Amino acid sequence: MNVDINLIPAELRAQPPVKSRTLVMILLVLVLAAAGFFLWESKNSAQSASTTLEKNIAALNAERNTLAGNKEANDLIKSINNKKTMATHHQAFLASRVNWGDALARAQSYVPQGVMVSKITQKDAFTLEIAGSATSYTAVSSYFKLLNSDPVLSQAGVPPSWKESQFTILLRVAPRGGA
Repeated sequence: MNVDINLIPAELRAQPPVKSRTLVMILLVLVLAAAGFFLWESKNSAQSASTTLEKNIAALNAERNTLAGNKEANDLIKSINNKKTMATHHQAFLASRVNWGDALARAQSYVPQGVMVSKITQKDAFTLEIAGSATSYTAVSSYFKLLNSDPVLSQAGVPPSWKESQFTILLRVAPRGGA
């Protein structure tokens, strides 16, 4: 049993200046007010940006309509578009070219001991045929592995052929040096 031995009545005792519930309510109102202000500011900013875009669109449409009737402007636009198309085609053409000098130098640089390359022939747009002689199939296989590890040269689908110390290797050459 709790006995209140306080001589001052509860109504007259000192109360805390702010109750915790009141403090929580004040903080909640402040947070809601700040969130409301943020949303209001965002809405006004979006409306301002939208108005600016609408004015810019109207100005661009007016300028486009003015230029649409101008034959010189239309011819200039066509020539600019043609130039862009030709530049794109030229870049694609350059990307598809093979640097044969680099490919031949790479094929020659990997020749190991026991392998002698007698001829290198271009079979088609991207294929080299390497022919020669070797002391063993192991030497040819080693040469083939070195060639196949190069970023520019790769196997053209068939393994090296070997017959009586003569070999033939088909290699695919990457356009633009493998880049």
